[in-house]
Amino acid sequence: MSFNKLTGLDAEGKEVEPHPRIHSYRYGPWHIEMDYNSLSPAMDWAFWHKDFDGAEDANDNRYGREPSLDACVDAIDDMEAA
Repeated sequence: MSFNKLTGLDAEGKEVEPHPRIHSYRYGPWHIEMDYNSLSPAMDWAFWHKDFDGAEDANDNRYGREPSLDACVDAIDDMEAA
């Protein structure tokens, strides 16, 4: 499944049009953010599902890290298609 709209979020969480200076996005029920504390450029962007349960016993794999915003969108599309 591919979501139709990638929406930027400003510092207050309001939806805005995607722009290179925006570093937080919503893609369907997914959140995507640039991670300024990343240890590797290969993992500069983090994404997770809004219902992600990070507990070790939850077996919830709806999260990840990628080198770019586009790579996050591709990874999300792959997860949704599985």
